[in-house]
Amino acid sequence: MKFGMTGSQANAQTNAGVKPDYGTFWVGPWTLKSGWGGPNSQMDDLRSKGITPAIHHYYWGDDISKSCLENGCWSSLHGTHKNKADWQKLTQQLVDNLNRKMGGKPVVIFLETEFNKADVQYYDPLDGYLKAKADFIKKNYPAAQIVLALGNWNPGGWHTWDRAASASDYVGLQGMRGSTRDSLSSYLYLYEDTLQGTKKVKSLFGKPVFLHDIVLSSYPDSTYKKHQADELRQFFTKLPDLKAAGVRAFIYRSWVDADMDTKNYYGEAERHWGLTYSWGSWKPAAKVWVDGVKAERSGSTTSSTSTSSGSFSASFTPSGSVNEWWVDVAVKSSHSIAKVEVKVNSGSWTSLQKNSWGTWSKSMHVPKGSSVVFKATDTSWQTATSQTYSWLGGTSSTSSGTSSTSSGYSATFSPSNSVNEWWVDVAVKATSTPSKVEVQVNGGSWTALQKNSWGTWSKSMHVPKGSSVVFKATDGSGNTATSQTYSWLGGTSSTSSGTSSTSSGYSATFSPSKNVNEWWVDVAVKATSTPSKVEVQVNGGSWTALQKNSWGTWSKSLHVPKGASVVFKATDGSGNTATSQTFSWLGSTSSSSSFSASFTAKTTNEWWAETKVTASESVSRVQVCVDGKGCTDLSKTSWGSWAKSTYIAKGSKVTFKATGSSGGTATSSVYTWG
Repeated sequence: MKFGMTGSQANAQTNAGVKPDYGTFWVGPWTLKSGWGGPNSQMDDLRSKGITPAIHHYYWGDDISKSCLENGCWSSLHGTHKNKADWQKLTQQLVDNLNRKMGGKPVVIFLETEFNKADVQYYDPLDGYLKAKADFIKKNYPAAQIVLALGNWNPGGWHTWDRAASASDYVGLQGMRGSTRDSLSSYLYLYEDTLQGTKKVKSLFGKPVFLHDIVLSSYPDSTYKKHQADELRQFFTKLPDLKAAGVRAFIYRSWVDADMDTKNYYGEAERHWGLTYSWGSWKPAAKVWVDGVKAERSGSTTSSTSTSSGSFSASFTPSGSVNEWWVDVAVKSSHSIAKVEVKVNSGSWTSLQKNSWGTWSKSMHVPKGSSVVFKATDTSWQTATSQTYSWLGGTSSTSSGTSSTSSGYSATFSPSNSVNEWWVDVAVKATSTPSKVEVQVNGGSWTALQKNSWGTWSKSMHVPKGSSVVFKATDGSGNTATSQTYSWLGGTSSTSSGTSSTSSGYSATFSPSKNVNEWWVDVAVKATSTPSKVEVQVNGGSWTALQKNSWGTWSKSLHVPKGASVVFKATDGSGNTATSQTFSWLGSTSSSSSFSASFTAKTTNEWWAETKVTASESVSRVQVCVDGKGCTDLSKTSWGSWAKSTYIAKGSKVTFKATGSSGGTATSSVYTWG
């Protein structure tokens, strides 16, 4: 089985240990207006990483109808007139750019994703049009693998697409669920619907099946992040059934939550498709995906303790005699157990010995609070895995992000926006006040964090981007609660920023004075026009105005703990703003970098981000940041600007951020998109 996800998020997936086989992106009517800079950059990037591009050829979208196909129509969704001539134009440009960029390397084309809707569900002429499209692409780029991309509804109409299926290499199925449109029972039936759909298309067309767009929303997170993980887990625990039915590839929509337009079909749920949050923290479903992909690639089986009738399941009960040097567990199953193993803090599996009284045990060191998982293997080599136990602290699973003892102690953990590779900061809400909060990095030892006067727990320590991070809270009675595993800074943009300029070229340099301390902020500002206001932001909080001194600096008496993340902002009389880099207060990483840049952005296209950058030194990276919910890397174009095909809803608040060769950064003024 091969796996894939959004191509622009390939690095985050690779850092999590599951490099995708396929990287997806979309081309459509917006591409005809904006050009191929973004898609071509995606192809270059994926090819360089050894990842096969999987491209959604998505022209008609929700506008598809008999009338629109035959007579053309105006699309309010995409702001353009749609017709068959431009449909072919998109296809022609696609194969031209494939030949230019891919050089005969394999690509996957999802032909008109979820086309079988509205009044065309039985429209035979469309079957002919799609066949012609598949034939044209194969003729002009023979290395393309065509997927006829069905939506998984109205299976009674699928026989309509026999000619298009015959011309394709795969038949694809899409499956989407969100609480804003689907009942909980429907949501939790996605796997069963997918399996039934797979068997149906296999019987109709005899083609291998490509799950080209599986997606589950975690909205609202209070309940649905668990449902998202549980339903996704079924795709892995029952993967053999999907493979037997003909599935050869599995694409999940997105690794990271994206700032989708809530006018889309699923509304707010569309902003919660990802397996991780926009700030990088993993949802429980992320671990399900990572573990499932790794298990499939290693040839092992991913099982759960809740399996369907006829498959192997087991229950696990640690005995009351366990301690930090003794592991003992009772295992009950309808199958004969051949082997029981234990894994401590995500380490390797260790075999336990069968005792004459029926339990399985071993003398080994398991410190209190460790994360412990058991695995049973039956005589047919099927496996079942226990929940995660907080050792000597209860039996609650850490998969939901909280852990509780038998006394009911639980906690939620929220890493702050100010974290970086040298600063750990987390807010903890618990059923009883924590007396201690600790962090564990990459399965290492637990490190105590310090309680701050403003309520969070923090420490200056090195946590490289992509590290696996777990938090643990302990209350006064010794009860513990353990967080989910976070991929540190995964999928998030850096909090560092430097000087910032408007399109008119306003920029400033900021130099904190040498006499600053934890209760005194003082900064010198040099700008291209005299600042009328200078403000400071501490640890991602609100902006606080500084006072202008007669000797030229700007200052204020306020509490800024050592190691805090500090940003300054200057505003001139015309309202232009410039923002400093992020300073680690009173730390060795403080810098007065003079890197500056000006930005000239194109802000009218909802499917295209582009800016020209003029900077004080060479630019190594440019990002676009939307509504403060994460940043996306842009690619350098052949014409000198930085651009990417990405969706930005009209009215969004957008900034661009450039990084210089010295590591300094500069951020643009805020643009209102559209």
